[in-house]
Amino acid sequence: MLEHEVRVTVNMPLTYCLKCILDPSEFLGKSRYTYAVRRLGEDKYEVVFRWVKWGMERFYKVVLEARRYDNRILYMSTPESQYEFSMEFDLEEVEDGNTRVRVVARMKAGLMANLIGKGDYKGFVEELVEKGILEMARSFARKLELENTTSGMEAGCLACILYDPDRKYCYALGKTVGDPQKPECKGRFYISREKMMEALG
Repeated sequence: MLEHEVRVTVNMPLTYCLKCILDPSEFLGKSRYTYAVRRLGEDKYEVVFRWVKWGMERFYKVVLEARRYDNRILYMSTPESQYEFSMEFDLEEVEDGNTRVRVVARMKAGLMANLIGKGDYKGFVEELVEKGILEMARSFARKLELENTTSGMEAGCLACILYDPDRKYCYALGKTVGDPQKPECKGRFYISREKMMEALG
């Protein structure tokens, strides 16, 4: 059984994080490891993961259900799934209305474990989570018509919903930011957290 844990912070309120993560087609759909994802029914999804290594391409089809239990969301494979897979999200709202997220992902895939190993699985899980958060924030901003809101950019990364203040990490750039007062994106990816809160009322 492959297993990896990720801890991240999202510069958005808990309620909206829960709502976005509850849809695996949105949260898992933008990863380079996700070949296809489709809804099969209420709370039920089919996800096909794709790996390429040593010149070999392999596909892993997972059928899963998404469930919410208070501030916890669970993606869990169903009995008909070809592979056992789960992602457990524990969310906690902290100071300034940010949300801390702990993700534990497990997968039992037989020969895949020998093929990709723990190191590759770590990269797979972290990419799923980070691309999921990036898409979640952008999708939310689109609904509120907040994309490219560069007003207030002088506040720096701390005022952007695509920034993880605990890790000093930019989800849009996919890397740690040296000086959050001088955004490396120069406002290209900036989405104002203040304007988001105003739009929510």
